[in-house]
Order: sequence, then C-alpha cells, then structure tokens
Amino acid sequence: MKKIILSVIATLLFFASATSHAEEKVYKIGWSFYAYWYQWEYAKRTGIVKKWEDKKGVKLQIIQASSYSDSLDLFRNGKIDAVTITNGDAWSIATSKKIKFPINGDFSSGSDVVFSNECTSLKDCVDNGTKFRYDNDSVSDMLFFACLKDIGVDIRSVPAIQAAESDIVIAFEGDKKASAITWKPFVNQVKNVNNLCSSAQYPGYIVDGLAVSADMPDAVIEALVGIWYEVVGSMNNDQVLTAVAAIPGDSLESYKDQLSTTFRLDKPKDAIDFMSSEAFINNMKGRVHDWLFSTGLTASDVDKIGVKFPNGTVIGNQNNVTLEFDARYVKKMLDAGEIK
Repeated sequence: MKKIILSVIATLLFFASATSHAEEKVYKIGWSFYAYWYQWEYAKRTGIVKKWEDKKGVKLQIIQASSYSDSLDLFRNGKIDAVTITNGDAWSIATSKKIKFPINGDFSSGSDVVFSNECTSLKDCVDNGTKFRYDNDSVSDMLFFACLKDIGVDIRSVPAIQAAESDIVIAFEGDKKASAITWKPFVNQVKNVNNLCSSAQYPGYIVDGLAVSADMPDAVIEALVGIWYEVVGSMNNDQVLTAVAAIPGDSLESYKDQLSTTFRLDKPKDAIDFMSSEAFINNMKGRVHDWLFSTGLTASDVDKIGVKFPNGTVIGNQNNVTLEFDARYVKKMLDAGEIK
C-alpha cells in the first residue's frame, strides 16, 4: 500500500512539474532600428538578458522587427509583449489597449529630420507642392506635424508618399530628387540634402522608451529595467559603443554622431524626473495631443482615455487610464540598489 501511495505522489509531482514547465510564458520584446534601441540586441548577445532572466525567474525573447511600423503592429495585435516606441505612438496604441511605459531612455534632439534635395526651406517645399516620403501616422508624422504647424500649415494639406525607413534611403540613390522625414541612422545614409526641420527644435517632444502590456508581471518588468540600466550604464566605453554600433553595421564614428543628437536619460533618477516634469506633461497635452487629432483620431478616441505620469498627474479621463508613464519599477530597483 505504501508503495502505491508513493507511486501516486510521484506521478502527481511529475505532472505538476510538467504542467508548470509547459505554462511558463516567454515574454517577447520587439525592437527596431534606432540609436537607443540597439541596446536590447546587445544585451541579448552579451548575456545580460540571460543574467536578468535568471535573477528574476522569467523568460524573455528579444526580437528584431523588420521596421518600426511592423513592431508597432506586432505590439498592437498582441504578437509581442513589449516594444521600443515613442510617446506619441504609445498614446495612439493606448486608445485601444492598456499599456505601461516603464522605461524612458531618451528624447530625440536632432535625430529625427525633415530633409530634401528638391528645395532649401520647408515653406518652399510646401509652396512647390512637394511630396514627402515618410511613415504616416507614426513618429515621422509627429515631427512633420510640429514643423508644419510652426509655419502655419495643416499637415493634411501636404501631399505624402507612404514609405518605410529603408525605402526612403533608396529614393535618394543616384542623385534622385526627393523629400522625406526619417531618423538616424537612415538620415546619415542620405547625402547632400538640406535639413529643413528637426526634433532639436522641440526638446522633450519625441520621447523614446519601452512600452509593455499592462498585465505584464512585475518580475518581467523588473528584469527589463535591470537589463536596460546595466547596458546604458556601460555606454561611456568605446569598446561597448563599438559593439553596439556593429549591430546595425555602423562605425563607432557614425554611432557617436547618432548619440550626439540623442538626449540620453541614462541615470534612473533623471528618467523619473523627466517623466514627471512640467515640460514633458505640457508637451503631451499640447503638441502630442494635437498631433493625435491630425492622424484622424477623434476626441472620443483620445479623450475617452487617461494618461498618467509618475507624479500622479492625469490628463484626459481620470477614470480610464490606459497609458501610464510608470516609474515605480525604476524607483523600487534604484532604492533597493539593483540599478544605479
């Protein structure tokens, strides 16, 4: 009888273990080409991801998307659990999905550019009926909206050609005439063009970071925070920068140029302070909010949801917060000495 009981217990333990293993979720993290998003691939290649997986008892899969737009679609449709993203696109996705923004890595300070070899000023381009190539309803659209608004032009009145980042570079090959909006490193691949407007004119407007599904477990978010700050904490070293630059096939010199137009928030406290700053909140409820309407979203889409910041401020509907710039994980790990 005793043997039978022990056999039953062993069988139950076996199936419990097998079920637990089968149900262990692998969380998928998507990234695309931008100077301050290569870090996720670097962390995977150097074992930093594995280190934090083991530390937090989670499983992660770092996935490179074919383009920025593709990464957003994957996240919007639940194919990945987290994505490298800008603040405006995070708000757009939050109109249909509840998300958090726990990692704020930088803001663009000249990395996103409107450029042309057809005309020398944005006004001239508009007056000439120039068609701009860019990825509609995403971060390039967001920059173009601000640039055009400054010269009193409605973005919807300017003709556009839908184009992915790599297609934009091809459009300028062989001294072809073209006008476009994109970001580095793609901007650096196009030569002899006029810079008509850039994100340097709008500090804190285009913010880059990581968004996660709102139901992501705390341990997974903490692992992502740990990975992020371990990598960026080492990025004042040319050896590390060279390895990161090699991911997109860049040189150290080219990568340093990209970083020169990226306002880095490498210190956890700086990131927390920025997300709660009056300047960032004003940008969100001003230019970013206005841009969302220009994409075709209506007041019922945008203002039915709330956006929450680390200092407790909520813009929009306080009873339906679907986008949270959430610094709790960074603060908790900073206070515990897990990051610095």
